[in-house]
Amino acid sequence: MDYIEENGIIYVRNKCFYDMNLMWNYTTRAISSKFFKQEREMDSINLVYKTEYVDSQKKIIDAYLNEIKKDSIKRTTFSK
Repeated sequence: MDYIEENGIIYVRNKCFYDMNLMWNYTTRAISSKFFKQEREMDSINLVYKTEYVDSQKKIIDAYLNEIKKDSIKRTTFSK
């Protein structure tokens, strides 16, 4: 992000200034310990959900692979 700092004042381009959420993040949230605590908690919660989702998908895939393996073993046994 392009900016200029002079005498402790940060100047940004107008297009950035009009993005209020961006400016809010750069100012108020940047010094808010409450915001950082909330973000850490959300990151932790999201990580748990992602981990649970990935684990559930792995179980589904493993079940399919086991079923395919059983079918292929049955076919080769009957083929002989």
